[in-house]
Amino acid sequence: MARPTSQHPPLISALVADARVSAHFRSEGHRLGGRRTTAGQMVRLAIESDAYLAQVMYRVGVWARTRRIPIVPRLARLGASVVAQVEIGPDVVVGPGLYLAHGQVSVHGHVHLAERVVMFPWSTITGTADAPVEIGADARIGTGAVIEGPARIGAHARIGANATVTGDVAASARIAGVPARQIVEHPKLQPA
Repeated sequence: MARPTSQHPPLISALVADARVSAHFRSEGHRLGGRRTTAGQMVRLAIESDAYLAQVMYRVGVWARTRRIPIVPRLARLGASVVAQVEIGPDVVVGPGLYLAHGQVSVHGHVHLAERVVMFPWSTITGTADAPVEIGADARIGTGAVIEGPARIGAHARIGANATVTGDVAASARIAGVPARQIVEHPKLQPA
């Protein structure tokens, strides 16, 4: 069964947040300003970044699905897959400010991504109704990482490249390995 549509952020505010976060990670945050400038930069990002274009397609697909507009959700999902190899399932709820570094991500099942989540290529998140996945705000999912439900990833958590996560991760934790374990940071190596 699909998630309630009320959990999805409004289309325009989500697209603007996605553009702002994408511009920030691309070191172009200074270019976003007023409405006209932001709209122009969103178009530029969609032209230059296949991953951002895939996000736009995902957001438009969700918008069309909540309004029961036929065909558009399927076309948007197909477009995101063809353009950037981005697969985001219909039960997934993505908060505003998602950043996909280069596409090639797969998110399926009962998954909720909070605000400003960063996903790197070849990462996979899979949840089910019995084993949902929740990703906290400002979390980062490394290249090739796999997260399988049930799992709750805390805010500001960092999942290392190629890690396999099958359980909960505390907020601000650093996780790596197969199976994933928390990395203990050496106190002498911490910045002063």
